[in-house]
Amino acid sequence: FFFGDGSCKSGKKASWDLNNKDINLLNYYKELCDNVYPEYNWEIKSSNVNKGRVVSRLLTEDNYDFTMIIGDDWTDEFMFDEAPESAYTIKVGYLKTKAKYQIKDATQVRELLKKMI
Repeated sequence: FFFGDGSCKSGKKASWDLNNKDINLLNYYKELCDNVYPEYNWEIKSSNVNKGRVVSRLLTEDNYDFTMIIGDDWTDEFMFDEAPESAYTIKVGYLKTKAKYQIKDATQVRELLKKMI
């Protein structure tokens, strides 16, 4: 789940409250869950599930002629890790990545996809 209403002030306070008041609950589930807490929200998810595992499973279920994986988040790095060598992996933004290629922003992603049609 994501915690906070999107505003920086309330999200930061809610994150602080969750961290300080409910830490015992989080510690209880620490073995089962990963928690990722950027400054303004919390994401609690199973540590057994990530985008890379999903990509790996999908790629073994069928024989694809073309594979392109595009992502803009650090969690997308799991997908880039699991991509076959023949895949086109593209990171949106210019942060350090395991993707083969990088593209500036979502506008350029849309332009790329339009050219491919």
